[in-house]
Amino acid sequence: MNNPEISPKFGGEAHYTVDGYSGIAFYLIGRAQEYIPETVINECGNVGTYCACDPEENPECWLYSEPEYVDSDTQVIAVMVGDDQRHAVDIDDLTEIPETGYCRECGQTGCTAVVYE
Repeated sequence: MNNPEISPKFGGEAHYTVDGYSGIAFYLIGRAQEYIPETVINECGNVGTYCACDPEENPECWLYSEPEYVDSDTQVIAVMVGDDQRHAVDIDDLTEIPETGYCRECGQTGCTAVVYE
């Protein structure tokens, strides 16, 4: 994030600009999700002892992890104000802006048509 002392605020508590999307305000709805595929790892401690390591015969030789979605530590879901388009963006690309720094209708920074103070 451009200011390392600010942590992302979700649910419209704050608004941001995003590097690469010049002149548009965003709000954050949550962390992006990362898919972690299933894994099967041979954890056999019997190497060299002629262990068959067959998952059916020796399930203790195998470590299985279910596939899952986990919250990203580096990306959030940002929504354009006035457009509702969702984008997964890097937290480092966010800059918090004042509530008077964008139009609440069109989402443009610098537009003063609908600004609340």
